[in-house]
Amino acid sequence: MNRLYFAIVAATLLLAAPGLATGTALAGGGELVIVPGKSFGKITPATKPAGLAGLFGKKNVRTGMLQPPHGDFPEQNGAVVFEGTPKEFEVFFEDGGRRIQWVIAARENSAWRTDAGIHIGMDLAALEKVLGGPVAISSFGTDGGGTVLAGKHPALRDLIVRLSYPEDLPAEDGAKLEGGEPFQSSDPAARRANLKVSILWWDIRR
Repeated sequence: MNRLYFAIVAATLLLAAPGLATGTALAGGGELVIVPGKSFGKITPATKPAGLAGLFGKKNVRTGMLQPPHGDFPEQNGAVVFEGTPKEFEVFFEDGGRRIQWVIAARENSAWRTDAGIHIGMDLAALEKVLGGPVAISSFGTDGGGTVLAGKHPALRDLIVRLSYPEDLPAEDGAKLEGGEPFQSSDPAARRANLKVSILWWDIRR
């Protein structure tokens, strides 16, 4: 009788909280969860570059000069963590390597996601669902092109979300998306371009 009772209770709890059963619960953060403004997995604003090996294991941290995912930025000192795996992310240093400046996930098959569920590869329709409707996007013809201009939204809280730029766009659509002015995610040209989230970028100084 007791065994049956506890089995029923356990099954009920798993059904009520499927995230606990799958290990993908997002609320409150986790190993592969970004809580914008607070943490990137185990990294918080208090984390120092010297502490990365202790957090993730020395063999999983490769330090060196890295290129930020922005063509106008020079290479700078940083670390790649869990390189070559879906858990991969990059950490960029400042102040002579004493402080963390940025933490970035940009791998195509990245397992990282925000506590609201935003992840690499997410399409515009799914992103709009999280953000409550269409959002402005910076022109791909400008520095930082493809950035979602909704940094103060509660689901982002200053997290930089950038979208991929597709190839072989019709000339008319390319002119719209590269025109130098922000455009709406609901614009037909954006819909046809099948834009997807490609970078999750936390500026830890904000």
